[in-house]
Amino acid sequence: MSAETRALTSSAWGLGPPPSPAGMDGRNAKHHTRERINDMAKEKAPGRTEFFVAMVPPTATAQMRKVAVRGGKVRFYDPPEVAAMRDKLSCRLALHRPPAPHEGPLRLVVRWLFPRGAHPSGAYKATRPDADNLQKALKDEMTKLGYWRDDAQVASELVEKFWAETPGIYVRIDELEGGGE
Repeated sequence: MSAETRALTSSAWGLGPPPSPAGMDGRNAKHHTRERINDMAKEKAPGRTEFFVAMVPPTATAQMRKVAVRGGKVRFYDPPEVAAMRDKLSCRLALHRPPAPHEGPLRLVVRWLFPRGAHPSGAYKATRPDADNLQKALKDEMTKLGYWRDDAQVASELVEKFWAETPGIYVRIDELEGGGE
């Protein structure tokens, strides 16, 4: 997808152009620190939580849960790599928890930025892990941390995976008007 098409797609969502260097796509990211990006997010609109977590995104996902039968009972459990992924996400997300849970319908924008390796920075990542599986783990941890009462409040969602010079996770939550339960 061309940069022009991405800009049009993002604009259609009311999100403005695709992420700029300060908006977490990784291009020229060396000029922007995580602190500066998070400082900019503090100048936010009411009802918005926005932040960037500089980290290599997880490759283990919630879909990797295991099943065991012990004493005739079925038990689901997280293998060590999934438990480590959940702990890593939880620790990083806890630093950006809103003072109170978001209320009403929400829009969630997440950009997963993976280490680019030989790929051009800013190019879409069309390989595993699947975006929906990454989102499931992220939303589960955000629910546990009190970003919202229930992840069912997420009425609008945009998820993108990119190759980037600076790996991490960009998250933006907006409270939407005109919704009800």
